[in-house]
Amino acid sequence: MINAEDLVGRRLLRATTSWHHYPETEPSLLHMWLHMEGLGPVRFHTPGDGLALEIDQPHGPYDMDEYGHTTVEDDQQDFPMSPFVGQQILSVREIRYRGGNLDFAVGITVQFPNGSVRIINLADEIVLAHDRDLGPVEEHLREAASTDLDLSP
Repeated sequence: MINAEDLVGRRLLRATTSWHHYPETEPSLLHMWLHMEGLGPVRFHTPGDGLALEIDQPHGPYDMDEYGHTTVEDDQQDFPMSPFVGQQILSVREIRYRGGNLDFAVGITVQFPNGSVRIINLADEIVLAHDRDLGPVEEHLREAASTDLDLSP
């Protein structure tokens, strides 16, 4: 496992994704690998409530019998990380879900020179959001300023 802070100062070289395809539903993002300069491929996945990052090579496609199948794709043009390929990560901030008695980490905001993207675990699915409103859950999401690792000039 690695910490999100390990991404700061590194350049995004490319993104690889694996998608879960289940009959009669839209594919959902299962894993995402951000290929980082000096680190290699960093796999993002959702073990429970949080978001886990680890250095790991992308797997190939596989069949899940009655539960569908997965596909693996490199450098999709319409993928939310694509505009940031070639850019350096300037900072990361932890995103926490706070509601009632609940308070736990659900993801990170990654800041690039030309914008930012939120990478969040929502109901065991990886969700990527720029300025996208995530519906009712949005009011419970908070960026933790204490984990800001801003390296911008």
